[in-house]
Amino acid sequence: MKFLRLAILFCPNLVLADTISFQCSFPMACQAEKGCASATFDLNFMMDTVTNESFVVGNNGLSSVQNYVGDAGITFVETLGTGAIQTTTIVWAGEAVHSRHTIILDDLVPSQYYGSCQRTGG
Repeated sequence: MKFLRLAILFCPNLVLADTISFQCSFPMACQAEKGCASATFDLNFMMDTVTNESFVVGNNGLSSVQNYVGDAGITFVETLGTGAIQTTTIVWAGEAVHSRHTIILDDLVPSQYYGSCQRTGG
């Protein structure tokens, strides 16, 4: 019990930390000139409510993202080395859209995915 009190005193973030996760599934994809079609695309977001740090787990592993929390939902923004960005906006009811502004070989390849996210934790 004495160790627990010391941990709370000297490491309050370890004791008070809470993580919110969003498990997202996007069954519809749309691309310029190609139109919309069925897709299988999943992303998972994790946000530490104490440090306000967020991460996305996707096809390419774990990446740091910024989060913007509002009254109606949350948006995660990932900046890429190419200068492009990817955003995911989730309304609190669960509906979500993931937008990619990808640059491949100096060409812009935009796409948008539509789906929903389940929130856990927090």
